[in-house]
Amino acid sequence: MMKRRIFLKNTLTGAVILGANSCFSGNLLTKSMQKNSDDIAPAVALGFDDGPSPVTLEILDILKQYGVHASFFVLGRKVEANADIIRRIVAEGHDIGNHSWSHPHLSEISLEEALKQMHDCDVALEKVLGYKPTLARPPYGSTRDDLGYPMIVWNLDPKDWRDRDPELVAHRILTEVTPGALGILHDVYPTTTQAVELFLPKLLEMNYKVLTVTELFEYYGQTPQINRSYYHVDIT
Repeated sequence: MMKRRIFLKNTLTGAVILGANSCFSGNLLTKSMQKNSDDIAPAVALGFDDGPSPVTLEILDILKQYGVHASFFVLGRKVEANADIIRRIVAEGHDIGNHSWSHPHLSEISLEEALKQMHDCDVALEKVLGYKPTLARPPYGSTRDDLGYPMIVWNLDPKDWRDRDPELVAHRILTEVTPGALGILHDVYPTTTQAVELFLPKLLEMNYKVLTVTELFEYYGQTPQINRSYYHVDIT
């Protein structure tokens, strides 16, 4: 596959979120940090979907190296076999969120089936963590607002699931990021780890704060509401 060079803009102002779900476990920022968006550094929330997997451990290592947090939207069917990874995610200050039990299109199944998908994932996480997540991310972005969660969708999608090209994925993150963006990546592909290694230090060089979904809402003085879908965080 032909590699593409990454061209960085020298000035980018805004906040970005790369996705994984959950508003319960991240370190909340204090109210004193809620200022006008013109007065604060841009922020980004990185969300990682479809894990946990061995790739999750590699991504956690990178996040720890740079001292930043992210959100991990996990599949319920993977929780029990990866309980240690789940515990490490939370212990290191990241969010855990509900990504359904088995990754269906939630808007294309019955309400009863959709509720069961979310319930079963919640139960699996509660067995490991002792509590249920408060945020959810709909697989495929197939969202609906009748399941009792703030639904964290996204507006920053580097398509790492389709294009297993670390340089291309990193390029998309760095050139498409905007203030308050909610991003999506997948902690199941080794090439995603490589992309994170490329773009994360560059985001920090551009003065971005890399936050969990929970922290991003708090940073901009917002509170996610249940039965509402979010594609970005309002920074006004």
